[in-house]
Amino acid sequence: MESKEKSINKFMLLTYNTLNCDELSKVREDAKSFTGRGAVFVSKTKIVRIKENREVDIYNFDLNTQSNSIAEIKDVNRIFAGPIGNVIFSTDDSLVLYNITTKKEVGKIPMKSEYKVKNAVWNKNSSMVALVAKKAIHVMNKTLGKICTISEKFNIKSLIWHGNVLIYTTINHLKFGLLNGDSGIIKCVDENLKVIKIEGRTEFKRSF
Repeated sequence: MESKEKSINKFMLLTYNTLNCDELSKVREDAKSFTGRGAVFVSKTKIVRIKENREVDIYNFDLNTQSNSIAEIKDVNRIFAGPIGNVIFSTDDSLVLYNITTKKEVGKIPMKSEYKVKNAVWNKNSSMVALVAKKAIHVMNKTLGKICTISEKFNIKSLIWHGNVLIYTTINHLKFGLLNGDSGIIKCVDENLKVIKIEGRTEFKRSF
C-alpha cells in the first residue's frame, strides 16, 4: 500500500489473515511504513526498495533491521518483481535482471526509448517475461534474451499470460499476441477494460 507525493512514495507493510479481511482496519494501526521511489517483494521475507537517491536496498520484513544495499546498481528509475529472488531494475543505462542471493546480473539489455517499460509480467513458470511499454510489448526469455516485439497504435492498458499466448487490452480492443510477434483482435470494447485472469474458457475483466 502506498501514498504518493511527487516521486517519493510512502509504503505501508500489512500482515493479516487472508481469510478474515475484517482484520485490515485493525492491522493498519500497527502497520510498519517506509519511503522510497518504488518497492517490490522479492521473496516471502524480503523487500527491495528504491531509495530517494535512486540507489537500492534489500529489507527484511522487520524494517528495524539494517538493510543490505546493492552498491553496483545505481540510477534506478523503476523496479519490477521477478521470479523468487530476482528483480528487474530500470536504470538510466539499462534494464537489469538481478538475483539478490548470488548478487549477480542474470540478464541485461541497453536502455533504449522502446525499453522504457511500465510493467513486467512473467508467465506461469517464469520462463518468459512480457515487458510492457506504452505502445509495445517486448517478450523476453528468463535472461532477457529477446523473443519478439508486438507493436501497437494505441496505449496498452493491461496484459496477462494464457499459456504461451498474451491477452491484453488497448483503449478500444481486447487482443491476443503470439510468440512470433503476430497479434489480432478478439473483440472491440467501448470502455476501458483491465484483464485480470482467464480461467478455463472464461475471461475476467473489470472496468476502470
